[in-house]
Amino acid sequence: MLIYINHLFEYVCLINEMVSANKCSLEIDYKKFIYVYPNIAIWMADAPHFVLEVMENVAKSVVFQLHPNYKHIHQKICVLLSSFPLDEKLTVAFYVYCSMIDKYYNLLDFCD
Repeated sequence: MLIYINHLFEYVCLINEMVSANKCSLEIDYKKFIYVYPNIAIWMADAPHFVLEVMENVAKSVVFQLHPNYKHIHQKICVLLSSFPLDEKLTVAFYVYCSMIDKYYNLLDFCD
């Protein structure tokens, strides 16, 4: 998690911002993450639950290592991925589903 970018540890800065805001979720930009850890990013698509669970355990250990007393405030650290691309098939399936629901409710209105 400790990435050296522009003479700063980017994730350390994110962790410090999270701690100073008294939050328990660490937001990671997927578009940046995929360039640094392409293998993990690919696994994210195949097994998101498992990968996020591992990432949360790593984040928790790093946060509590950098800020030992923070575990008294938050016992769990969550990892949120921003800019995660949705699969086009999922988007199409969602629109088809919404269309079906819309037709269903229109049919119910017609029957009333």
